[in-house]
Amino acid sequence: MLWVLFKKKSDNKLISLVPTEEYTIGDMAELIAKEFQLKGVVFDTSKADGQYKKTMGNDTLVKLLKNFKFTTLEDGLQETIQDFIRNNQRYRL
Repeated sequence: MLWVLFKKKSDNKLISLVPTEEYTIGDMAELIAKEFQLKGVVFDTSKADGQYKKTMGNDTLVKLLKNFKFTTLEDGLQETIQDFIRNNQRYRL
C-alpha cells in the first residue's frame, strides 16, 4: 500500500483507499454504536445536515493493484474497535 502511495506522489494525484460503497455519517454512527453494544444513536435534527455527498474514486488503486481486496466497513470497524477495547489502556497514555 505504501508503495502505491509513494509511486503516485510524483503526479500529485490523490488515491482513494476506499471501496465504491457509500455510507452516511448516520450509518457509521449506527455501526460503531452496535459494535460497542450501545443502544442506538440520537441525532440532533436542529443542526444543519452538512455536506450532502463527497465521493472519491478508487480507479487508480484498482488499476495499480489488480488483486487488492478491500475490507468491508463492518469488518474494519469491528477489528478496529475490538483492538481498541483490548488495548485501550495502552492507547490512553
